[in-house]
Amino acid sequence: MRWWVLFFPTILFGLTIYSPKAAPALPLLKLTNQINVVFYQDLTTEILPKIVQREEALFILPVNMAAKLYQKTPDLRLIGITSVGMLALLTTNISYSNWQDLAGKKVHIGAPGSSPDTISRVLLRVHGVKPEIIYGDSPQIAQLLIAGKIENAVLPEPLASLALAKNPHVRMFKIYREEWNRVFSTKSGVPQTALVSFAGYLSKNQQMISSFLQAYHKEVQWVNAHPAEASQLGVVGLGLQVPPEVIEKSIPRMGLTYLPARFIREDILLYLKVLKETDEQTVGSIPDDTFFAW
Repeated sequence: MRWWVLFFPTILFGLTIYSPKAAPALPLLKLTNQINVVFYQDLTTEILPKIVQREEALFILPVNMAAKLYQKTPDLRLIGITSVGMLALLTTNISYSNWQDLAGKKVHIGAPGSSPDTISRVLLRVHGVKPEIIYGDSPQIAQLLIAGKIENAVLPEPLASLALAKNPHVRMFKIYREEWNRVFSTKSGVPQTALVSFAGYLSKNQQMISSFLQAYHKEVQWVNAHPAEASQLGVVGLGLQVPPEVIEKSIPRMGLTYLPARFIREDILLYLKVLKETDEQTVGSIPDDTFFAW
């Protein structure tokens, strides 16, 4: 146990954070005895009502959703980025060499409006490619790809790594974080998920939240440096239906990070503007500078 952990239970007592029950929650697992971590499955039914009611807590959710919520709840603040992209386009077609090879082909993607959908449509639009997009549930899409029943799929980690492990004919065709950096001349990847809360809550609890952010940043570093141990935590703490050895291999591809909002402000604004150009409904209005808290 590292020395700083001994002090955080008192400092962080009373802090609640809502996180999706998925790979981005890995850095929170060792903090669950010090803060109240609540894992959710469905953003719309479980989290949006809490944000509308302005519950005093921290929330991890997609950046574009945070931007949309800011229009109706202008005291919402983006604290930092927790993932810079964990999506990949996979295929069983050995002949594909560039994006144009997808023209007219079927590509299976998660639900409309989800991060796999919106980011895929940005990259497809930029490359001038129009495949036939078929929407579905990401875990089911992964199983279809593993079974060889579909050819192309966009999957998040660790499902992408699971498909690679279970079907030797599956290969990584495009890693979205790398593609995003190449297309938009950025270095930090896709600012996909964010930590948010409300201005008043942040103002009242600056010391406690600052202590949490330090702890969270260290846990991100620990997960990235110790994928084998972190993978075991993922199976036990999150109930991920993926073997630990697959999670271990997927962690370097998850893009887990902590980047303060103002540090990466320009990349976030670029991300939101590009999403809006592709589909205005995914973002709405571009937030002003007040949106960036930390």
